[in-house]
Amino acid sequence: MTKRLKIMIGPNREEMEIAHVNDSTQPTIINSEYFVGRVLIKIRDFEGITPDGSSPIRSHVYFDGRSRKFDIQIEGRFKKREGVEPYSGEEVHFGSDFDHIVDFPKSAFNAGMRVARWIDPNVFYDLTPPSERPFIMSPYLACMNTLCAWPCPDRMKDALVCLRQCDRDDEHNLSSEADDMVPMEQVDPAEVGATAGKKKIGRHPDDTGALSA
Repeated sequence: MTKRLKIMIGPNREEMEIAHVNDSTQPTIINSEYFVGRVLIKIRDFEGITPDGSSPIRSHVYFDGRSRKFDIQIEGRFKKREGVEPYSGEEVHFGSDFDHIVDFPKSAFNAGMRVARWIDPNVFYDLTPPSERPFIMSPYLACMNTLCAWPCPDRMKDALVCLRQCDRDDEHNLSSEADDMVPMEQVDPAEVGATAGKKKIGRHPDDTGALSA
């Protein structure tokens, strides 16, 4: 049986749901103790599993004129912590953790990490953490191609694209978190596609890890 890619998103490992890949109208909503927002995943030539078992959307206009294979877009804000200073760049990380590390020569792993640190000097890892889940991480600020952050809601007008031509139902409109979310800009996908087709260099409007603090 051919293995199929399954993308799951959630506020923690116990509350995960299958994501709608390449569908800008259906982001995955995250609302945890620390963060509220939405996540969009785009994958070139996607043939994986969908939430409702329907045929997958194989690609996205975002990839027109680009050689990139995937895109992760996160938009939202961190929630205030009573009596605690706002989050700093040292507290928010991006990376991978694992159930276990595949057994292979340590010299090869160390060589790989030297290359990783040459690319990103902020990379750190622990193969035997107290959580028993080995990880490789780096500060979020060092990992994103594009990052936009602003005080919320003082600069709401500067929000970047998150959803396009999207009518959301009550279950997903985040009305209960209205003060936590940046507004959704309306963009004509056909117009964006035409622009992308003319440009070989540069970023799509939603190529971002947009956050508000």
